[in-house]
Amino acid sequence: MPNNNTFIGDFKSRLDAIPESYTLAEWEYLYRSVIFAVGMKILETFPQAAVGPIPPEAGPVATSNAQTGPGNMQPIRPMTGGGPTGGGHPHIICFVEFVLGLDPEPPN
Repeated sequence: MPNNNTFIGDFKSRLDAIPESYTLAEWEYLYRSVIFAVGMKILETFPQAAVGPIPPEAGPVATSNAQTGPGNMQPIRPMTGGGPTGGGHPHIICFVEFVLGLDPEPPN
């Protein structure tokens, strides 16, 4: 990132411009708004980080010792982050939901 120190210094000076009369609730709202804006910028700039790689074309199912579900379906594998085969990075979305106080709906 070009010239991080300039950006950080500018951001800190903007924080100094916030009125001292702000309540805790106003600071919390400001904090959530900034985190949301940064999170959205990250998602817009790096959508593949949230969505993950395109899965490979479906082909013949290889046989293995793993148990399969009904109809010889492959078992569900947990989604993990951290590698080219990790299945994306859902922790980015979870972090934004946590900061905003959202309660994600469980999958059906």
